[in-house]
This record gives sequence, C-alpha cells and structure tokens, in this order.
Amino acid sequence: MTKVLFWNIEQFKADRINSSSNKLVPGAGNLTEQEAANQRRSLIYDTLAATNPDIIIIIEVLARQDKSSSTALDKGGLAGAVFLLSQLREGTAPDSVKSSEWRMVPPLWLKKETIAVLYRGKTGTRKRYFTGPNVWTGGPKGRTLLPEIDTNKGPYGKVTKQGYGEIDFNAMLVPPNTCPRTIPAGAQHNGAGDVFENIVAGRTELRLDQNGAPGQEAQFDSTATTPFLATFTETDDNGAILRDITIFAVHLPINENAKVNFIDMLSRTYEILSPPGTRETRLVGGDFNIPLLDPSGRQTDVYKPLTDKGYELLLTASGEPPPGVDAYRGYFATHVIKGPVEDPGKWCESKLLWSTETDPAYYPGYQYIGSQQSASSLDNILVKPKQQAESHDYKTTIMNLVVGTPFNKVDSPPGNPPTGTVSMDAAIGDPPCQWRPWPKAPTAPVYSEPAARDLFSWRNYGKIYGTSDHFAFYADV
Repeated sequence: MTKVLFWNIEQFKADRINSSSNKLVPGAGNLTEQEAANQRRSLIYDTLAATNPDIIIIIEVLARQDKSSSTALDKGGLAGAVFLLSQLREGTAPDSVKSSEWRMVPPLWLKKETIAVLYRGKTGTRKRYFTGPNVWTGGPKGRTLLPEIDTNKGPYGKVTKQGYGEIDFNAMLVPPNTCPRTIPAGAQHNGAGDVFENIVAGRTELRLDQNGAPGQEAQFDSTATTPFLATFTETDDNGAILRDITIFAVHLPINENAKVNFIDMLSRTYEILSPPGTRETRLVGGDFNIPLLDPSGRQTDVYKPLTDKGYELLLTASGEPPPGVDAYRGYFATHVIKGPVEDPGKWCESKLLWSTETDPAYYPGYQYIGSQQSASSLDNILVKPKQQAESHDYKTTIMNLVVGTPFNKVDSPPGNPPTGTVSMDAAIGDPPCQWRPWPKAPTAPVYSEPAARDLFSWRNYGKIYGTSDHFAFYADV
C-alpha cells in the first residue's frame, strides 16, 4: 500500500533544520543555532526512518503571497522544504529513506502559509506520479487552473525575487539529470497520456456542490489556511494503473466557531462529495486543531459532517470512556506544551512529566500533552473508502518522540486505547539515574527538583518541543 506521514512541524522554515549560525540558543547552555538545527533534523530523520513513508505532508510551512503567481514566496519555509528534499535525494537522510526518486509538489499560496507535499516517484516496483488535479499555466509566474479552462500549459520555472532568494519549482518535480515524466494514460486526473508531470498543479480553490455538479468557489474563513488538494496515480513496473490517491491537506484555525464552520464548508464541497473513482482512495488529513475527546473522554462529534459523507477516522475512541480517564487520554495526544522550556527559570514550578501525591501523571501523556482542551488528538486522517479490517491494517500511529512508539511499555488502561504499531525509540536523552530506562510504571516518578532540571534541558524535552509542538501522524493507506 502507500505509507503516508502528516506532520505539523511548527512554523517550519529553513533554520529549523539547516543553520550555519553560531549564535547561542536561549536556555540551551552553550548550544549554537547550527547545533540545535542539526539535532532537530536528526529527530525528523528518526521519524522518517521509523515510518519509511512514500508521501510526506508538512503542515505550517512559512511563506508569503506572490501576487503575480499562484506560488508562494519564500519566507524561509520553502527553502527548508527544498533543503529537506535535497537531503532525501542525496544528502544526510537515513539510507532507508534516501532515494533519487523523491519529488515535491510545488507549494502554492494558501492564504496564511503553504503546505509541502513530498513523495517518492518510485517505491520498489510501484511508480507514483503527481497528477494535479489542476494544470500549470507555465513559467515562474504561472497559475494553477482547472484543466477544463482553455489555457496554454507549461512547465514551472525559477522564481527569483529580491529578499526571498531563488526557488526552482520545476526542479521539485524533475530530479537532477532526469527528464519530465509523462502521467500514465488513464490516470484519474490529466490522464490523456500526453501530459507531463511538471505541467500539473495542486488545487487551492474547492467548489461547492450543486446537485452533484461543481458550483461556485467555497469560501473558507479568512483566518484559515486554504485546504490543499493534490492527486497521485500509482502504477506497477509495467505501467498498469494500480490506484489513484486524492489528498486534502488541512490546517484549521484556532477559533472554535471557525473550526466548526471549516469542517462544515469542507463537507459541502464538490471535491469531497463527488463519487470516488473506481480505483480512488481519498484522504483528508493534517492539523484539525480539534480535540478528538471531550473532557469526559468521549469522542466528540466535530467530524460528523465528514463521517456522514462516508469518510472514516483512522484514530477513534470507541464506546464509553473508562474509569480513570486521565490514564486513557494520553494515548490520543498529538500535541505537546512548552512547559518550562518556554522559560527555563520556571522549571521548578512545573508538574510537566512528573507526578505529585495528589496529581499523578500517567503514561504515555505524563502531562506534557496539551491543555485539557487539547489533551487528545488534534491531528487525524479520514479515509474514503475504508478497507475492511480483515484485509488491511492501516498501522495508524502517533509518532511520539517523548516516550517512543508503540505505547506498550505498560498494560493499557480499560477502553482499548490506540497503541500504534510502528516502532520508534524515545528521543529523551540520557535521563537521571532513577529514570534509566524511561519509566515503565503507569505513573511518572514523584517530582524531584534535581532531576527535573535535567529532564527539562534541551538534550531531553527541549529539543523535542524545539522541533515541533505536534507529533507526526502516520498511516499505511
């Protein structure tokens, strides 16, 4: 199948993973920004090595609007995504994921930011093509348009603008020393058999459904990142089409009403509601900014507009919440808090990662998970159609860098919470003696000031939060 990784890498930009600065990082001892970037990149590599994905969707890539084109101008974010692409092709990425076949969908402006979608053009004998669903009008100032609009199509180009550097969008789809590939005949989108991969584009403007036909453009909240639609077709080594994949990458706003309205608007679009193709799998994934569980531990109904339309959540909570819901909720957490890392001087005031006699901190959440309102999955994937359980294991896993995965260090609490299946070691460094190895008791150790100072340091929790306040979310679809 196809291994997919969604990850909100908070305010992703180049210096998060690639820096030459010798400036010291506040609160990190004598660590330079270059050393910190190398450590963040190493954590990202650890996650990629564990999941070995075919498609990587990075949410919250910083960018600026290019009013002369549909592309986004660099604000450090595109440069970071391009750097990661170069490392996956022939750089420092782990050998298990490094391949000259890595490509990236040209990032487009999405009102507030952009989203980077990286994919392997070939995995084993399976070939993977970016198919749009839109087309590109050509050149560095091109635009993304519906294929049915009569326009001259052409390849991407280099965008050079003072203050923003140079970005070669065409090189994202055409690796060095290769030629543009032709999208296979019969592909769901742009499958005429004579369309090159580097003249198609993602879609940034979804349309409202009008009695089974596309209508006017859907108006998402002005504070929200526009959903990004990208489509792919996979073939076997002989060119026979195996499947079509449609990805809706989303980053919902923070405002509560805006979130609800966003889901409702998304559920009324033609692209979401139209019948899937016979070989098509659709994914709606990313950072929904919506807790999966309410404070009592019950699953909320915020996804209902989409699940009513046949989309199924991959991370779910079934049935009544168990007694001791605090021990249960941490299994759903994809969002972490700053804690004392935000202000190292306050490390002695925080209960982060520790228990007290009256307030136990349970594995795997250990109170580093978000606030009560966000103390369960903010990130998720919906899929349509969903394969039958007996025929396919989605291997849905929250790639938790704090305690590692899967969540099997202790017996699960009642309620059968998700433990994940992908194996990845914890990224906490060399903890205090009483923490070797990571505590396997149901609750964290009782608070200890000397140990807390070390646990909150950059080499332990600091570098994890410094990489992102979200964990990556993985599924094999």
